Amino acid sequence: MLAGILGVDLKPNVAEDISVMRFRGHDHIQIVATIRSPDGEKQFGSGELQLLSNVQNGQRTEGPGKLVNPRWIHPDQVRLWKEKCLALHENTCGSASEFGHGIQPTWVIDVQRQCLVRPSPSDKYVALSYVWGKVPTFMTKLSNVAQLQRPSALASGNTDIPIPRTIRDAMSCVQQVGERYLWTDSLCIVQDDFSLKSTEINNMAAIYSNATLTIIASDGVDADSGLPGLEGLTAPRHAAQKIHTLRPGTEIVESIGPTPGLFAEPTKWSTRGWTYQEYVFSQRRLLFEGGWARWICAYDTWCEVGEARDGNGVGNMDVRRAITRPVPNLELLQSMINQYNRRDLTYPEDALNGLTGVLNAFTPRFDGGFISGLPAAMFYIAVLWEPFDTLKNSSSTPL
Repeated sequence: MLAGILGVDLKPNVAEDISVMRFRGHDHIQIVATIRSPDGEKQFGSGELQLLSNVQNGQRTEGPGKLVNPRWIHPDQVRLWKEKCLALHENTCGSASEFGHGIQPTWVIDVQRQCLVRPSPSDKYVALSYVWGKVPTFMTKLSNVAQLQRPSALASGNTDIPIPRTIRDAMSCVQQVGERYLWTDSLCIVQDDFSLKSTEINNMAAIYSNATLTIIASDGVDADSGLPGLEGLTAPRHAAQKIHTLRPGTEIVESIGPTPGLFAEPTKWSTRGWTYQEYVFSQRRLLFEGGWARWICAYDTWCEVGEARDGNGVGNMDVRRAITRPVPNLELLQSMINQYNRRDLTYPEDALNGLTGVLNAFTPRFDGGFISGLPAAMFYIAVLWEPFDTLKNSSSTPL
C-alpha cells in the first residue's frame, strides 16, 4: 500500500523518514517519505489518501474522497473549474499584467472555422504548452501561411496538413470549455519569418499571461502524445484508484499517480527550458498529468478527486507583484534564472531566447534593461557571477 501511495517500487528501494500530515482546510492526508535507492541516492516520494466513507453508531457518512471514471474526465469538469475561477478570482486571475497589456499574438487557430486567423484586440484565446520532442512537427511557414487561413485547412480530414495529436486534442479541448481560439507556437508563429518570429519570442511571456487559459500537456514526451481522457474527443486515459478498508465500515481511497505539490515527479515537459516561462506567466492552467486533470490558477489548485484545495495555488502572483513594484526585485529575478538554468534545451544557443519573456517582464523595473541576460544598471556586479557547478562549452550564435 505504501509503495502505491508513494508511487515507487519499495523492493530495491527503502522508505525513510515517513511523515503523515494533514493540513488545515485540506480534505486529505499527505504521506511524505525519503526514498533511498540501493546505491544511496535519495529522493522525495509523496502520496495522499482520502476518506471515502465511515460508519459510526450504525450511521454511514460519505467522506470527501471521490471515485472517478478511470478512462474519461467528466465532460463538465474543466468548464466548471473555469466558471468557478471566473466567478471567484476574476480580479486576481483575470486582471491583465502591466507588461503584457494590449499585446495579442499575430495568429491564432479558430477552432470553429479550423484555420488560422488574426485575432482582434478583444478576442480571448487559450494557449498550449507542450514539448515538440523528436517527431516531425508541421509548422507554419511563409510558403503555406495563406493556405492555412482557408476555412477547414486544419480540419482532421485534411491529410495534406498533418497536425500533431497534442495540438489536435487541444483544439477539441478549447471547444469543450466554450472558447474559440487557440494559440500554439508551431502553427501560430511563422517559423521562417525571422522578424515576426523575433517579435513573438519577445512577447512570449505576454502571450501566455494574456491567455484566458493555458492547456499543459505535462505527460507528453512529444507533440503526438495527445491529451488523453476527453470522451468522444481524444484517446482514453489511465487514472487508477484503490479502495482500502481501515476497519469495518471505514474506507479510504488511494488515487495512484502524480501528487499535486512540491514532491511531484518531474516530467519531460517540466524539465524543458522553453516551458518555464510558459508556466510561470500563465494565469490559469489546465494540466494533463499522470492520467489526471488538474486546475492551477493564481489563487487555487483544484483536482478531480475530493474537494477543492482552496487557497494553495502556485500561480504567478509573486512575479506579477514584482514587476509592478517601483523598485527592481533582483532576488526574485535571480531565483527565476536559477530555476530556468536547471532545465534542458535541445539547442543551447536558445538559452537567452527561452528566457526573453521573463527579462522583458522585468525590464520596466531595471533601468537600461538587460545585456545578455544581465541587468545593465548593475552590470559591473552582475558580470561577476560564479557557477555552482562545472561549466561546459556550448555552441553559440553571434550577438
